[in-house]
Amino acid sequence: MRLSPLDPQMAHLQSGLALACLRAEKYDEALAAALRASRERPDYQQAQRPALFSLVGLGRLAEAKAVAERVRASSPGFTVSWFRSVPFKDQPFKARCIAAMRAAGIPE
Repeated sequence: MRLSPLDPQMAHLQSGLALACLRAEKYDEALAAALRASRERPDYQQAQRPALFSLVGLGRLAEAKAVAERVRASSPGFTVSWFRSVPFKDQPFKARCIAAMRAAGIPE
């Protein structure tokens, strides 16, 4: 990212960084990366989801619920059941994400 700061795929890179920070439970850093990705591509779901998970991790539930509403409006199929069907090697991380989704009001 430092070598190519104008990369047209920067939102993807920032989103990946946000997920890595989430896995390490570095919620402030994850949120910052997710917000940078969202600024690059406001419609990019893969940036909004880490923001939602980060906000829950930081205890900022009102903000997480607002993000959850935006995610659901643009992607109605994003539910806990759908997320449960996505393959993950790191099951504890997946469980934390599901708990965050429930806390933010994402439906089953």
